Amino acid sequence: MKTFFSLVFSLLVALHLSSQEVRTFLEDENRVPRERVVDFTNLKLSVSFDLPKGQVIGTITHDFIVIRHEVTEIVLDAINMEIKAVSLNGVKQDYAYDNKLVTLNFGEPLKVGDQKSIQIEYSATPKKGIYFVGWNDSTNTSRKQIWTQGQGIDNRHWMPLFDDMTDKVISELEVTMPEQYKVLSNGKKLKEKSAKGNNKVWHYKISHPHPPYLIMLGIGEYEIEKRKSGSGVEMSLYYYPGEQHKVEPTYRRSVAMFDYFETIFGVDYPWGTYAQIPVQEFMYGAMENTTATIFGDFYLVDSVEFLDRNYVRVNAHELAHQWFGDYVTARTTTHTWLQESFATHFDMVYQGVAFGDDYFDFVRRGYNQQALDATKNDLRPIAHSQAGTVRHYPKGAMVLNMLKYVVGEDQFNSTIQYYLKKHAYGTVDTEDFLISFYENLGLPLDWFWEEWVLKGGEPHYKVEFEELSDNYRFAVQQIHEQNDLVGLFKMPIYFEVHFKDGSHTSEQVMIEESYHQVNLPIQEGKEVAYVLFDPKNQILKDVTFSKSVEFIKAQAFNAPNTIDRYEALVELRGKLSPEELSKAWNNETYAEMKAEIALHAMIGKTDEQNKQLLASAFASGIPDVEKIILTNINNISSDDKVLYESLLTAQSHYVVEKTLDLLCFYQPLGIETYLKETEDRVGNRSQNVRIKWLEWSYLYTRDEVFVEQLIELLSPRYEFITRTNSASALERLNYMNETGIGYLIDGLFSANSRLRGPMNGTMRHFFGQNRYQLLIRGYILSGDWTDQEEAVLAKFSMR
Repeated sequence: MKTFFSLVFSLLVALHLSSQEVRTFLEDENRVPRERVVDFTNLKLSVSFDLPKGQVIGTITHDFIVIRHEVTEIVLDAINMEIKAVSLNGVKQDYAYDNKLVTLNFGEPLKVGDQKSIQIEYSATPKKGIYFVGWNDSTNTSRKQIWTQGQGIDNRHWMPLFDDMTDKVISELEVTMPEQYKVLSNGKKLKEKSAKGNNKVWHYKISHPHPPYLIMLGIGEYEIEKRKSGSGVEMSLYYYPGEQHKVEPTYRRSVAMFDYFETIFGVDYPWGTYAQIPVQEFMYGAMENTTATIFGDFYLVDSVEFLDRNYVRVNAHELAHQWFGDYVTARTTTHTWLQESFATHFDMVYQGVAFGDDYFDFVRRGYNQQALDATKNDLRPIAHSQAGTVRHYPKGAMVLNMLKYVVGEDQFNSTIQYYLKKHAYGTVDTEDFLISFYENLGLPLDWFWEEWVLKGGEPHYKVEFEELSDNYRFAVQQIHEQNDLVGLFKMPIYFEVHFKDGSHTSEQVMIEESYHQVNLPIQEGKEVAYVLFDPKNQILKDVTFSKSVEFIKAQAFNAPNTIDRYEALVELRGKLSPEELSKAWNNETYAEMKAEIALHAMIGKTDEQNKQLLASAFASGIPDVEKIILTNINNISSDDKVLYESLLTAQSHYVVEKTLDLLCFYQPLGIETYLKETEDRVGNRSQNVRIKWLEWSYLYTRDEVFVEQLIELLSPRYEFITRTNSASALERLNYMNETGIGYLIDGLFSANSRLRGPMNGTMRHFFGQNRYQLLIRGYILSGDWTDQEEAVLAKFSMR
């Protein structure tokens, strides 16, 4: 009988949990996975290229198992290909093709359990999915690369496959390339052998099934540094020849974060090998292809570039994806947050490990504001395919951090381990993660899921404090608008009263109604210094809390957490005396705090003591302090110029670029000196300082040698950020010539929207002026363009 009741109870729990799979408060057309009739198990691709044409020539083999009772057709995704032959188990197969789908029709139905193999010979000249960089550069100076970007459904542009994240396969690629190039793909390299015609064949195979959108290629001229994780996993770190000095700063934390994630996830790295490869013209930050992360080469930095842009966050994000997304994969895009929010959360956590708790708290503060701003546009939940970048990334990361806060870090990590192991190499939806907390900890967290995952919005609390004769009273109201997608929020929140003797009292209360009174017992003989609602900002929220200036000042100077002191400082802008600012400057060590104090001093810079503080800020050598000064000035007086001139030799390339621009604008009599002092500074990979130097050199001398150099920086020889920066400078100078028009047009044909968009804007700028319009139209009319190129250029060839 006991066994019977246990069985009944288990069935009821299972029915309850399974019923949750259909819960939704905002309908999502992508909630249901794509129908499939077979299970694809293995994908083998043998591929070569016609490099000048950007053509893929391949033979792909799909092994599969029939999962329906009878199957009369199988459909594969294939965009604009030439299908040359199709066979089933080596026998020619009938098929239909409409430039989007290859449909195999079977005269005799396939039976459930049948194991079959489809082979397709094809060629393609894709516009998406695979990118050929530099092969048609007329100057023959660009890097020559091939790389892929399959997410979300772009691999179908260069190989025929069932392009859906639900159907995981073991992928195997044989790639033929000229021998001077290195080839990277997923998994272990099985062989690298010479072939006819000065070619090599590279053979890779992955160890376990993974989603087909993660199948990748990265090809170019590279050197490789090998490292090993603490658990013995081989790590291959790619870099460009001649840039060995960038390896240490770029990959500084790679091994440490690998070891850290294996520890906190409680699951060994699931793939055997791991590689990272920088590529030119990458339109995103990076991509977590299984075992082989691709990242934009703007993250391949030296020790000085590291000050303005480093790879640590992105590195951690893509590495976390090897577990969340690659190992355990969202069943549909409705559940994308199970990949992106998790990777963002754990990259945020690792930033705290790498740069300290204060850094972690300030990242959270920024994410909080991004979430609140997104809510002004719409109320979509994070578990929705159209939630948007802010909700899938920063808001989702904050939701996971709050979940950790609610259940406790150890229990959160324990459930992460349970969830990963239960769904190893499988697919999941949002409810699977919820169920993991119930099965692992016995915690029913439906209330948390409903308000933070399945619904949108954030709480807005109005808080008041008063000291009564027998208690300290906090009054809390939830004042945000409520509707079908945003209700009242239930969250445990700490209330703290801090006293002038340095002691404090606190209590955590579950706030869930529209109005709460929270009473803390009076502390006899103690005088209140300040109070805190949700110290350290654990809850994603908006807050209206009116406090006295005396309370805010006490918080600014005495709160134990840096982030709480910072919030008070922000409220006190324009309200602190020079003596108070000087005290704060001397007391604080964290860069963001010093930057905020420097901003206060700028507001009151007429005071002599504030001038001295600013001088200390300029002399601090802290890039974040220097940057906030430069982004908040509206003039540089003759009295101040010496301070700013000192930044022309700052470490940060951004600081030097910005300082040069501001000094030349506000102190034109010193332009010659400023240009002389910075003439040898190039800046980062995108030559930011050099471009600004050329711009001002032309304005000062009107010597066209400087704009000719800017024109050269527009050419395909350079990566896209250099080209767009140069285009912006030429727009400001309103200078263009025929060579530059050719380079702009080349950018219009780029697959990289981060190049194509700015180049289009620059072309429009010049096309709007009669003298340049004639030049542009003449260039276009004299050219020999393909039909696709003519379509792009049509808007510039006629009125």
